[in-house]
Amino acid sequence: MLMSHDYDRIFKENIEEIILPLARKVLGIPEPAGLIEVPDDLHRTIERRPDFLKIVTDADGKLVQILHIEIQTKDERDMVYRMLEYAGLLVRRYELPVKQFVLYIGPGQARMRSELAHTHLQFRFFVHNLSDIPFTEFLDSDKPEELVLAILANRGALPPEELIDRVLQRLVAISPKPIDAEKFLRQLEILSRLRDLQELTIERIENMAIHLDLETDIRYMQGERKGLIAGMKEGWREGRQDGLQEGRQEGRQEAQHELQFSVVKKLIQLGVLSDEQIATSTGVSIDFVKQARLLSSGSNS
Repeated sequence: MLMSHDYDRIFKENIEEIILPLARKVLGIPEPAGLIEVPDDLHRTIERRPDFLKIVTDADGKLVQILHIEIQTKDERDMVYRMLEYAGLLVRRYELPVKQFVLYIGPGQARMRSELAHTHLQFRFFVHNLSDIPFTEFLDSDKPEELVLAILANRGALPPEELIDRVLQRLVAISPKPIDAEKFLRQLEILSRLRDLQELTIERIENMAIHLDLETDIRYMQGERKGLIAGMKEGWREGRQDGLQEGRQEGRQEAQHELQFSVVKKLIQLGVLSDEQIATSTGVSIDFVKQARLLSSGSNS
């Protein structure tokens, strides 16, 4: 079962790459001239470490305001008090304006309270729903960290399988090697659960053969043989070392060639990489790719 910290980890891993696009596209604030870290001693003062907390500077390096962003998968009723605590500590420490946002990535629309009004206190932060943002805002990004957010955005009338396919194709296109997309494919699988699309996402990934198949195929082409992997798996299942030895003995050059052709053919079918990119990604020659393309087109005619 996936927990909220699984989603939190994704955003913590990606936040430095996506925060400026998010600020502009989702939160509606201009791109800051500069950002500097808030010292760690303040982080230790706060009970829960903020998802994103930076000091915004102008072009001359002058401190302008504090930017605080929380990523929420749950529509927390008492979020307003947590945000108020952060604001109080930050104002006391820096005597700067504090601009606070909650980016809600969970299902539906956030209904959390975002304002407090007492006799001597007026407080407010801003809540934005990622599901309100058109998926196209993320789909054309050259940053995979931003691209995966398309699965959480508003897809309008677009069928979910088409959205997933377009995200997958784009991930392959912007990754130097297909294997480099593995991290973000895992992230996409996790995030898709927030929209009840995880099963469909896994199915589309498997259908496009750019997850486990490509990962293992590339490793085969880097020196591992099909028999070795099969033997390892058999050895793990039966708890015996002889499975590994048998796997080593069963590997053959013919299987290697077939695997290379299978991977190249799959990449050709995706239609998002040039022959040169396919050759670079898989470690084969351009002539090999061209021959695979000819054989592939002949088998389809």
